[in-house]
Amino acid sequence: MLIPMRASKAQCLGFLLFLIGILQCKALARYTFVVSSTECYTDISTLSYACKHWLDCIAQVRKILQVQEMPCKRLCSTKNILTVNGQFPGPTLYVHKGDTITVDVYNKAKYNITIHCDWSRATVHGAIVIYPKKDSNYPFPKPDAEVPIILGEWWKKLIMEVYHEMLRTRGDLNVSDAYTINGQPGDLYPCSKQDTFKLRVEQGKTYLLRIINAAMQDLFFSIANHSLTVVATDASNTKPLTRDIVTISPGQTIDVRLKANQNADHYYMAARVYSSALGVACDNTTTTAVYAPTSPTPLPQLPYYNDTSASVNFIGSLRSLASDKHPIDVPKNITNHFIFTISVNSFLCPNNSCAGPNGTRLAASMNNISFTNPSIDILQAYYYGINGVSEPSSPASYHTSSISRLMTCC
Repeated sequence: MLIPMRASKAQCLGFLLFLIGILQCKALARYTFVVSSTECYTDISTLSYACKHWLDCIAQVRKILQVQEMPCKRLCSTKNILTVNGQFPGPTLYVHKGDTITVDVYNKAKYNITIHCDWSRATVHGAIVIYPKKDSNYPFPKPDAEVPIILGEWWKKLIMEVYHEMLRTRGDLNVSDAYTINGQPGDLYPCSKQDTFKLRVEQGKTYLLRIINAAMQDLFFSIANHSLTVVATDASNTKPLTRDIVTISPGQTIDVRLKANQNADHYYMAARVYSSALGVACDNTTTTAVYAPTSPTPLPQLPYYNDTSASVNFIGSLRSLASDKHPIDVPKNITNHFIFTISVNSFLCPNNSCAGPNGTRLAASMNNISFTNPSIDILQAYYYGINGVSEPSSPASYHTSSISRLMTCC
């Protein structure tokens, strides 16, 4: 199983607007979490004071992460980016289910940062690989090796510049200049071929690819002349599903088994955007990495960027494992039904002066309620005992657009 983790300096693309609570990392922040297990503490109120202090007494895994800006060259130009321990993507953390992990984060960058275990594009990110409990095994044959495959995006401009441009124009974020596999754009982009990520394999062996989508686009992923067998999504085991391509959503993880059963050669692995939204700009380029090189190296047959049937066929075929050892206890007596409608809406601007479609501005909404910034961040509200910050009793409805102007974002 695998979940993504990143220490971020951006909301979507930019600053900390996306996260209501801001963790002030002036020197050191310590972040402790428990990998889901009934054998580990979930309520720290029963622990002694010494244990409550960062849960040091039960921490089984400890990592030190140093966040700092470093120059990085991609697409023929160099800019400063956030790195973790000098790496981009950041280092991978390996733990077992049931472990308690303490991460000491030193912020040497010029911006405050947040630490979280989900996703937010254009941030520095890394992976947490969660193995089964030490006395148990995978629900499938053990692979010969495991490899994280992180799909991301790259902008030539500084991230803060892209973010401020979005605020100024009140439109969508500029599309990225490239997609990346493990931080590298690949052979199809300028000045990139010599650094393309290469996965070395041995013929006949089986590899577990832990794929993370750290971009903000749905992506198709495939490897030329090979099939991929999905065995887990979002840290949940699934019934084995073999496909030539997979669709992976933003922030999602998919574990696939890859059998090196072709002739010894080099093969491309590739990722391309999936976007069915009409009139919405997106990066329609293809990132590549090399698996197992001859000339020419064959490219996998990825679907067209707007091939909805390919995406739906893959997603609709996924099934939970639901075995005796891995039961799925789903409540069958439903007492309440909830419907959540999430959309990106376009609003009129004076003289069509904004950068959204047809001169409009964009705003997301949930059940026709748009997000507005609170007057104080959630951590300060908690500290000072201020109510109504995270859950206002009667949220105002700021949604005024008609249904004909609702859009989805690529």
